[in-house]
Amino acid sequence: MEQPPRHLRSLPWLMAVAPSEFADRSSYGRAALIAKLARMLAAERQRGLAGHWTYEPARHRALLAVYHHEKAAFHRDFQA
Repeated sequence: MEQPPRHLRSLPWLMAVAPSEFADRSSYGRAALIAKLARMLAAERQRGLAGHWTYEPARHRALLAVYHHEKAAFHRDFQA
């Protein structure tokens, strides 16, 4: 089986994601992953603003980096 892109290897640590979810590199699969990342970012941001004990700045930064990378790749690959 093909290895996932380097920036996606940490996704199992960041969020509950099945290997098939990040292996789907179609426009639909990538859009679904971006939407899931956006929801996870919103939840993490809320935890941070609330001062919740489960908030992790490192996790927030990693989610944000993967989100930006995936969004840029989506636009590069599918917006002609």
